[in-house]
Amino acid sequence: MADSSYNRVNQAFEKAVIKLQENLQYLANEGKVSYKFISIQNLVIKALIDYQHQTESIISDLQLENFQLSLGTSKKHSKLLEVKESFEALCIIHGILDFPQWISRGKDQLVFEAKQLYQENTIQIPFALMNLIDELNDGEKTTLFALLNKKCNERNRQEIQHLKQLLNASSQKD
Repeated sequence: MADSSYNRVNQAFEKAVIKLQENLQYLANEGKVSYKFISIQNLVIKALIDYQHQTESIISDLQLENFQLSLGTSKKHSKLLEVKESFEALCIIHGILDFPQWISRGKDQLVFEAKQLYQENTIQIPFALMNLIDELNDGEKTTLFALLNKKCNERNRQEIQHLKQLLNASSQKD
């Protein structure tokens, strides 16, 4: 639409310049204008033609640049889509089936939760695993969580012991 409108305006411009040249030639042939006037008018017509050629060149360059940018954007979009789909597959492999629900929380909330879990030295149990745990009877759940907590508590004890050693070593230097 815009392209055909531009073509119409461009054709009208070209016709107007040709008509100016024809009118100037007619006036020159009839001897109704001076040589100086003809020279000035020819300079004006030349400037108009040069302007039109320069404008067409710039438009052509911009169209090429726009095409190249759209290709680049399309490639980047395809790459991001590929990474997103790989990430979704990875989540499914690890039992995170509620991926869209997590993503809807937004980056800031996810980063906050990730930092908090890291500082607490714990993890969020994947959705698929929780579904399996929910199918266990109460005794099995208790045993499972006791085992998991035992491992977490052991890790925490080791971390506390390490921190105590660091504090002792620091206080002995002072």
